[in-house]
Amino acid sequence: MHNTVIIDDMKEHIDRILPFLKNYPDQSIRTYQSVDEFSKDIHQFSNDTLFILDICIGENDGISTAKTIIEMYPSAQIIFISSFLDKALEVYEVKHCYFIYKPQLEHYLPAALAKAMDNLEDEQKYLSLQLKDKVMIIRFKDIIYIERNKRNTFVHSTDETVKTSVNLNVLFDQLPLYFVRSHNSFIFNIKYAKEIKRTSVILNDGVTIPVSRRYQNEVKKALHQYLINQL
Repeated sequence: MHNTVIIDDMKEHIDRILPFLKNYPDQSIRTYQSVDEFSKDIHQFSNDTLFILDICIGENDGISTAKTIIEMYPSAQIIFISSFLDKALEVYEVKHCYFIYKPQLEHYLPAALAKAMDNLEDEQKYLSLQLKDKVMIIRFKDIIYIERNKRNTFVHSTDETVKTSVNLNVLFDQLPLYFVRSHNSFIFNIKYAKEIKRTSVILNDGVTIPVSRRYQNEVKKALHQYLINQL
């Protein structure tokens, strides 16, 4: 079970949101109509919380509230809503999942919720690696790329590099769709891709991953699908 928190000073807007949450029964829903009211409970939540947050909450700034939320719960998902389109650019000051213009709430909220729930589910998915003397657990979202070198496979994550003998094909079958096979010896997490070329991929940390001719179409299709999913 995860938490869903709605913060909006207009009760009628909260009432518009609540029916859409019925499609996700495994959750605890809390609603607040002021930042002060919410701040009293802010320590009661966790990383697997979805926050649906108005950008303007009375005289308070929802963006500042969101920054506080992300500092406390880095993996939490935030859906911003607002009646003012001129506030849309402000959401890029903080990590968020979606922005919805309130007059279009009913149209876009289902997609926003689906994306947020997928993101929360990703936070809880792990790759289990059997090593010689232990089992390593690595979150999928933390894996940057995987490389096969002779008889060894190296899983490069944000925290460390783990060496295993497990075949690349076996690992690839366990990974989510945002992992892309680009070469017989390489798999990369498309979320960490900074630049994708025909014959190579440059990751955010500067590492270059080769793209062989055999996998060029797969990389192109994966990029296209990933971009669609971000809309």
